[in-house]
Amino acid sequence: MALNNPHYYLECECCELDGSSSIIPSLPDICIVYKLHLECGRLINMYDWLQSFLAIVNHTESGDEQRDVPPEIQARFTRAVAELQFLGFIKTSKKKTDHVTRLTWGSS
Repeated sequence: MALNNPHYYLECECCELDGSSSIIPSLPDICIVYKLHLECGRLINMYDWLQSFLAIVNHTESGDEQRDVPPEIQARFTRAVAELQFLGFIKTSKKKTDHVTRLTWGSS
């Protein structure tokens, strides 16, 4: 519940959501990555996941794919993914090297 609605625990105005499925850039990085992982199937492509994270955190007007990811944002994404792996939500895939396997069921 804390990853889905951090406002309840953090009690800050910047994390208040309109709906449980909405994602805003002011959320903690692990919450953004967690919500994006809920939208995926059993295998999650790391590049697509990074592009989705980048579209939320570093919003551009064009909406195009950004090939040059700023190192700070890539580090934030990597840390959030490592935290999800530590918490047991994902694990590295043995089938595809650029994918992770989702270990949870359902979307909420």
